[in-house]
Amino acid sequence: MIILLFLGLIRITNTYEDEKNPKVISSPSGFFVCWESSKNKGDIEGRWLNVNGFPVSTVISFHSDTFSQYYPDIATLQTGDILVTFISDSVVKDTYAGSSFDIIYNNLYLFKLNTDSISFKKIDYTAYDTYIDLYFSYLSFPQISSKDSLFSISYEIVDGDIRYPVYQNFWYSKLYISKYQGDTMLEFGLDLWKPSVTIWDSGFVMIHNEGSKWSVENLKVNYINLVKDTFNFFNLLDTVFTDEINYSHEINWDFCSFSDIFFYATENDALDEIDCVVFKYPDSLLNFFVIKNAQNPSIIFAFNKFYLFYNKLDGKILCKRVNKFGDIIDTISVSIIDDTAFNAYPCPTVKNNRLFLVFSRDGDIYGVFLDSLLNINIEESFTLKNKEPEIIVNTFVTDKVKVFPKSKISKFILFDVNGARIKCSYVSKRKVLYLPQNLKSKIFFLMVKGKKFKKVYKLIKIE
Repeated sequence: MIILLFLGLIRITNTYEDEKNPKVISSPSGFFVCWESSKNKGDIEGRWLNVNGFPVSTVISFHSDTFSQYYPDIATLQTGDILVTFISDSVVKDTYAGSSFDIIYNNLYLFKLNTDSISFKKIDYTAYDTYIDLYFSYLSFPQISSKDSLFSISYEIVDGDIRYPVYQNFWYSKLYISKYQGDTMLEFGLDLWKPSVTIWDSGFVMIHNEGSKWSVENLKVNYINLVKDTFNFFNLLDTVFTDEINYSHEINWDFCSFSDIFFYATENDALDEIDCVVFKYPDSLLNFFVIKNAQNPSIIFAFNKFYLFYNKLDGKILCKRVNKFGDIIDTISVSIIDDTAFNAYPCPTVKNNRLFLVFSRDGDIYGVFLDSLLNINIEESFTLKNKEPEIIVNTFVTDKVKVFPKSKISKFILFDVNGARIKCSYVSKRKVLYLPQNLKSKIFFLMVKGKKFKKVYKLIKIE
């Protein structure tokens, strides 16, 4: 189990509108967060935060076109500049044979900004007209990765016909790379979709699915070496995850790496689940697992572990810890959402050994620090009778804590599952720790501290 200490929610926006899908990145002066806004049929907005997560600027609007903007993603360069990419629609009127119709442009933009300036460029676009109103073409789900002065953007392009199911249309993946020698655009073949990229070694590792069915055996791993200008392709074979077809395109995924270990999580809306794959480069599958009734995965590597945040369909944010070898450690509910029907879009980042999580709640963007105990492992669990008001410390220390024989215990601290501290009293003469009589939770945690040790134990009350 993870113990999360909340220092209080920080309100980043105050609109009570449909602000959603926030993305956050650390910066030299603190953080930068951007999100989808419902203003003007859909804008991308952002704001600078200080090191304590509080807003220190007005809201920045990334105006590019007069129609909707969506799917933001964010990264940072070694210069401290922030990169923001998103999809933006624009509409141009046209006529043919006396009939008026729209031409829909679907554009991929990249903004670069710091506290003093902002600039942008159009990376790619698709276009289709509504004269026949059967065909469509669009970009979707750009994901950006950066290291030093290098960065890349992966995204999907879909060309289709509304008379066919979504999965029967033409999907392909593209990768935009900005490097020292100049920009490069790479295109990967048909039926390649849900791409994600991370910078690794001397280039990029890109992963995407091939074909109309989602399965581990259909995952393609591509390594683009920028030094040698070579491409290597690998398949994650031998383990079929599920062959359910994703009928809806409104799905999310994320990709994270540490050394040569990669963690990919994708939302499978056909089954209302998140499918997770952990592999070692190039083609060694370490672990895979399914999270039921879940959506919106977001992964970060911190404190020598992977942290996967996601939404349960009951509205709660959960966090699953996975070690660097792909093994699942534990899961905890982050109880910071009250509306059980709301989609929170959690997104984490790390600065100064503090994990900062942003999310959407009640139409606004919030942030919270999940502090200090995220890297502590639970030693073991033990049970208490429901009416037992005390722990006999001598027995507890001997049988459960198993501390060094001469180590002196200096403090006991009790927490509930949300990291909130519970008052308890320790009578040193009797060596008894008294628990409150009205403990409502069946699960809580006890931290035992001494001069040479600190251990955390999970307590389970039983009837």
